[in-house]
Amino acid sequence: MAFRNKTPSFRHEGHMFFIYNHKKKTEEDDPKDAILYFYPRSVSVDDQVALVGGIIGLADFCQEFLPECIPSIVKLAGHNFALLQHEEYIIGLADSPDVPDRFLTSHMNFVWSTFMFYQGSLESLRERVCDNNFLKELSRIWDMYLPLCQIHGDILSQAFHVLPYVQLHKCQGSLFLHASHILQRSLRHKGVIAGALFNKNKVLCSQLSNTLTRQLLLLMSPSQVRTV
Repeated sequence: MAFRNKTPSFRHEGHMFFIYNHKKKTEEDDPKDAILYFYPRSVSVDDQVALVGGIIGLADFCQEFLPECIPSIVKLAGHNFALLQHEEYIIGLADSPDVPDRFLTSHMNFVWSTFMFYQGSLESLRERVCDNNFLKELSRIWDMYLPLCQIHGDILSQAFHVLPYVQLHKCQGSLFLHASHILQRSLRHKGVIAGALFNKNKVLCSQLSNTLTRQLLLLMSPSQVRTV
């Protein structure tokens, strides 16, 4: 379900991402406090509040007529936003209007499922770090995740779950066979159900789903080890 808003937006090139706490929307609450995280940081707080507030207002309006359902895509003048609801939070990911809706929602699902895979949920993270450190830790994690989720190919490759495999010459074909045999032998160990072998930031051999393999690829980047 997609909705179009013709209100002009501020100028910004590239991806945008936000996490909004839907419980903090009373008159007593400061609107900016409901935005738990916004990327990129170069966008001013006033622009964040205006942009996210408009999107959330549209989502709330839609829910008045279609309960339990928020629009999956909101189209603004310069960006399309994919929306996702998780408990009391609404998550938004924006890209160029040239990107097909299906690809944008697919990438949103990958980005969010990656966070869930490593962190459990927003509430799980809050419980681990306590309320006082929650926003700081949330920002640190997403500042790391968002650039990493863009590493392995363009958005079309991400939408089709294309994996960056190690390119082997014909004379190196035996390396793949050895890797496959290693994974097969590992299945003999108790508790092992599948595995994958990587070379730097590329896949050599994998028995896992493409989505799970792509999520594990984040571990191949030395800059994010502390986060995941």
